[in-house]
Amino acid sequence: PIVKLMDWEDRWDELETNDNVFSLVVMAQIKAKSSKSKDELKAWKYHLVKLMYQRNYSKEDILQLYRYIDWMISLPKELEAQFLKEVYLLEEEKKMPYITSAERFGLEKGEEMGVVKGMYNEKYQTIMSLREFNMKPEDIAKATRLTPEKVREVLAAGDKGLDLLIGEDATKH
Repeated sequence: PIVKLMDWEDRWDELETNDNVFSLVVMAQIKAKSSKSKDELKAWKYHLVKLMYQRNYSKEDILQLYRYIDWMISLPKELEAQFLKEVYLLEEEKKMPYITSAERFGLEKGEEMGVVKGMYNEKYQTIMSLREFNMKPEDIAKATRLTPEKVREVLAAGDKGLDLLIGEDATKH
């Protein structure tokens, strides 16, 4: 039989009491789609994290579920900061400091973004250096694996060219 995720919305109580880790996965997906506001999403994200601790999952399960829930339910920076404070207090209460790994994940995302910025800085510097040798945008594009249009945009942006390159990719992380 085919079952749609939203069919489980009517069986929410069953999901709440089911210790299977996939019940949390289903709950995260349902709330990610059905919540009306970011504040409501934050409340549900916290509720799901709290359930992980109450169900006494292994540390590995908690970390994997946290990654999934964090990916499924993303929050604006200020709400994410509030959420992390609440999780930190929960961890202190439960004496289970797994998700202050949440802070670790944030650091990992920051490091990943730093690597991306470094990569684009290198491309930007290459574009600007090759321009000094009077190379055409088409030739610079081949050297940097960008489109000629993108090279022209970066050149036209001057000092803001790096921001232009990073800005497009920053939304993907």
